[in-house]
Amino acid sequence: RLEGRTDTELLQGVAKASLVRREDDIKTHLIFSAAMIVPLALEDVTQEQISDIIPIIAHECGHVEEHSFRNRVLPNVLLNHAYEGFREYVVGSTSEAIWAEYSACRISAPFCARSEEDFRRSFEDHIPNLSDRAKALVLDYYDHLDHEKTAVEVSRLVAEPLRLAAYLVGHLD
Repeated sequence: RLEGRTDTELLQGVAKASLVRREDDIKTHLIFSAAMIVPLALEDVTQEQISDIIPIIAHECGHVEEHSFRNRVLPNVLLNHAYEGFREYVVGSTSEAIWAEYSACRISAPFCARSEEDFRRSFEDHIPNLSDRAKALVLDYYDHLDHEKTAVEVSRLVAEPLRLAAYLVGHLD
């Protein structure tokens, strides 16, 4: 199981690029679901399997490059910045996610020739009933009365199509 991965009814994450600190250095650990990459170790791996796996690996390597770039341009920010308050958290984490996915997709696009349709479909799948799903979260507020929880949940829901659009736009750029 990949901790912190996308895990919704519409999307299942199969890889993750996690930032870690090693002494004074920022590193990126790549974590993959074994089910996705184990075919590479098989003698009878097919071209189809390779064509499915390479874009995933390339995308995560794009995150490594983006992390390295961000760490050079904004030293001492990665893993050091703490958001103050839920509003800053919502806006900051959303914008970081959009930038990260746009960048990783732009970097990895040459290795992801077949990804455009998947990116379009993922984006389009998140649009139907978005308003109804957001309203349901707002109505849940009256059960728990936690405005920060509601703000974070609604913001994530509404921002998800933007993050998925960043995949597509990064790939097309």
